[in-house]
Amino acid sequence: MKYTAILFLITCGTWLFSFPVRSEVISPSVGVGRADSMYALTESSEIFVDATASLSFAQVQKTPFRSIAPDILRKARWNDIIWLKVTVTNTEEVTSQWLLHTGKASFIDIYIQQPDGKLQHKKSGYYRKNSERDEIRGKENSANIQLRPGKTTLYIRYQNELKIGVAPRLLLQPVTSWNEFIIERNLYEGIAQGVLLVLFLYNFLLYFILKRTTYLYYSLYILSLSVFYINVYNLGKEILLGEFPRIFDYNWATLQIVVIFLLLFICNFLETKKKFPRKHRNMQWLITANLIWGISGAIYLFFSKDLGTIFLIHRYFNLIQFANIVVLLVLFWTSKIRLARLLVLGTLPVFLGGVWDVLFRNASDVTTVHINYFQVGAIIQLILFSLSIGFKMKEEERKRRRAQEKLIGQLQENQKLKDKIAVALERRVKERTQELLVANNDLSTLNREKARLISIIAHDLNSPLNALKGLLQIFENDLVSEEDLKQLIPEVSKDVNYIANLFNNLLVWARSQMEGTILQPKEIELQSIVNETIELLNSQAKKKHLQLKSLLTEPLTAYADEEMIKLVVRNLISNAIKFTPEGGTVTIDALCKGPFVEISVQDTGKGISEENQQKLFNNELFTLRGTHNEKGSGLGLILCKDFVERNGGEIWVESKVSQGSVFRFTVASSLSQQANQESPIELS
Repeated sequence: MKYTAILFLITCGTWLFSFPVRSEVISPSVGVGRADSMYALTESSEIFVDATASLSFAQVQKTPFRSIAPDILRKARWNDIIWLKVTVTNTEEVTSQWLLHTGKASFIDIYIQQPDGKLQHKKSGYYRKNSERDEIRGKENSANIQLRPGKTTLYIRYQNELKIGVAPRLLLQPVTSWNEFIIERNLYEGIAQGVLLVLFLYNFLLYFILKRTTYLYYSLYILSLSVFYINVYNLGKEILLGEFPRIFDYNWATLQIVVIFLLLFICNFLETKKKFPRKHRNMQWLITANLIWGISGAIYLFFSKDLGTIFLIHRYFNLIQFANIVVLLVLFWTSKIRLARLLVLGTLPVFLGGVWDVLFRNASDVTTVHINYFQVGAIIQLILFSLSIGFKMKEEERKRRRAQEKLIGQLQENQKLKDKIAVALERRVKERTQELLVANNDLSTLNREKARLISIIAHDLNSPLNALKGLLQIFENDLVSEEDLKQLIPEVSKDVNYIANLFNNLLVWARSQMEGTILQPKEIELQSIVNETIELLNSQAKKKHLQLKSLLTEPLTAYADEEMIKLVVRNLISNAIKFTPEGGTVTIDALCKGPFVEISVQDTGKGISEENQQKLFNNELFTLRGTHNEKGSGLGLILCKDFVERNGGEIWVESKVSQGSVFRFTVASSLSQQANQESPIELS
C-alpha cells in the first residue's frame, strides 16, 4: 500500500507538470513589434547557394538572392555554403533585445546590418567552441541580436562538415522569454539529474559495502542514463566539454551504453544464466550487438563524417532492439516469477514515456519546456528497480537465515555425536589399558596408543569443529558476506568431508574392538562391490581429475564378510585418490589364485619410501598429507589389516618412490574352504 501511494503521487505530479505555458507564435512576418511575441522568419527569407564555397560576405551582398523554396535545399550538396537573407522591421520606437534561432549546421555566421549601416558579426554552430559562440545555452544554434527601430538586414551563412545537410530554421524570440525558458529547463533537468545523482551515489556506495555486482551494474546504468539525458538537453556541451564540440557527434552511442548496462543489470538481478538460459543467450547477443555497433559506428563516423548514415542505421537498429527487449519482457512476465514480474513492471514506465515522447512530443519546438516523459518514466523505473533490489535482498537474507539455522542444527547434531564417540572411545581406551596393565604386555606401547587416540579426538575432531563454530558466530554477527562465504566453502567442505570419513572409521574401529563382534562370511560378488565403490568415490576423484578404472570384466566370487571387504576396498581406493596427483589413474583388479582371490588397488601417485612402508599395517597411527593437502588419521589401514586377517587373508604394499603404489590383499575364493564354519563366528 505504501509503494502504491508513492507511485500515485509521482503520477499526479507528472500529470500536473505536463501543461507548461506556451509562448505566442505569430505567422511568418518580416515586421516585429511586441517584445513578448515569437516570430518565425524562415519562410520570409531569401536564399543563395554558394556551390564554390569561396565567396566572401562582401561578394555575397552583391549577389542576387531568391525566394526560399524546399527544392533548393534538397538539391544543394551537403558541403555547399547556404546563405539566408531576411529583413526585419522593428515597428517599436525603442531598441529591443532578441534571440535568433538559426537551425542546424556545423558553422554558422550571422551578419547583422543595422539601420545606421553598422555591421555586427555573431558566431554559432555545432562545431563552434563555447568561447567563440555568442549563445551557448539550448539545443539549437542561436545568437543574441539587438534590433533598433526601423529595418535590420540579417545574413546567415551555413557551412556544413557532416553529410547530413543543412536545416535552416529562423525563429526570433524575446530574450526575456528565452531566459525564462532556460530557467524552467534547468529547474526540471536539475531535479531529474539530482534524483539520478542521489540514486547513483547510494547504489555505488552499496556496491562498495556489500560487494554485490548487482549494485555495480545498477549504479552504472543510472550513470549512463544521467549522461544520456544531459546530452538530450545539450547540457554536456554547455557545461563540461564545450571547447571540444566534435566529441558530441558521438552522442548517439550513449544510448547503446545505457542498453548494455540495463541488460547486464537484468542478467545479474534475475540470474538469467541459471534460471532463464535461453533468454540469457539472447541478452548476451544484444549486449554484444550494442558493443559492436557502438564501436564500429564510431570508427565509421570518425573517417567518413557521414552522420546521416549513422542516424539511419541507429534508428533501425534500436527499433529492432526495442522489439526484441519487449519480447523478452513479455517472456519474463509469463514466467510468473515474482522478481521477473517486478522487473517488467519497473521497465514499463520508461517504455511508455518513450512511446509518448515519440508520438506526441513536438521535437522541433526548441523554445518551450516539455516534460520529458521518457526521463520521468526512467526515474519511476529506477525507483521501482530499487524496491525490487531491496525485495530480492530480503528474500536472500531469509534464505541465508534458514540455511544458517539448518547448518547450526547439523553442527549441533555433529557435536552430540562427537561427544558420544569421545566418551565411548575414552571408556574403551581405559578398559583396554586396564586389561593390558593386568596382563603386563607392552605397557608403554599401550600408553602411547591411548595418548595417540586421545590426541586424534582432541585435534582432528575438535579443531575443524571449533573452526566451524567460529564461522557460525561470524555469521550470527553478520561479519561476513555471501561472497566471503563462497570463498570459505571449499575449505569448510574439505574439513567436513574429513570429519565424516574419520567418524566412519572411528565407529567401525570402535565396533570391531568391542567384545562380541560377529564375523558373518558369505559368498560375495567382487565386481559389483568394486563398481559400487567406484561410483561412491567418483565425485571425489573428479575434483582431482583422476580416472577410476576397474579391470574386473566378469563376475568373480569370494567367501568373506561383505561389509568388511567393502570397507577395505573403499579405504584403499580413497587412499589412492588422496595420494595421486591431478590427471592420474587408479586401477582396481582381482585375480583368482588357487584357494584365494587377490584384489589389487594400483595408483600413479608419488609412491611410498621403504622407511614409511615399515610403518604401515603395524598398529601405529602413521599418516601423511595428500597431494591436495588432504588430512588422514591413520586408522584406515589398521582397519584394513584387521578385517582382511579376520577373513583369513593377508594385506601388503608394493611401492617405489615416484612410481606409484599397489596395495594387495587376499580373501578365500570358494565356499568349501569355509564349510566348517556352519554358524557365525563370534570374535573378541
